[in-house]
Amino acid sequence: MNGDWWPTNRIEVPSNIFLKRFKPHIWLPITMVVWGAMLLWMGFVKSYGQLLHARAWLGVFEAGLFPGVNYYLSCWYKRNEFGIRAAIFFSAAAVLSFHLLRGSCIPAFW
Repeated sequence: MNGDWWPTNRIEVPSNIFLKRFKPHIWLPITMVVWGAMLLWMGFVKSYGQLLHARAWLGVFEAGLFPGVNYYLSCWYKRNEFGIRAAIFFSAAAVLSFHLLRGSCIPAFW
C-alpha cells in the first residue's frame, strides 16, 4: 500500500460513523463545503509546511466523500441496480480527473 493513502484509509471509518449518526443529507454537504474550503485554503499558502498542512486537512474531508456517496447511492437503488450506478459514479470521477490533469476541461477564456 502506498504510504500517502494510509491516513485517508484510517479516516474513512470515523467518517462513515458520522455519516450514520448525522444522516447523509447533513453530513455529505458539510463534508463537501469544508473540502471546498480546504481547496481554497491551498490557494493561499505561503510555504511548503502550510501546503502539507492544508493537504492533510483536505485528505481528512476527502476521505468521507466517496464512501458517503456510495452509501447514499445504496439507499436509493436496489442491490441489482446499485453496482452499475456506483460504477458510473466512480468512472465519471476518474474520467473527469484525467481530463482535468490534461487540461482539456479548462475553458478557453481561462
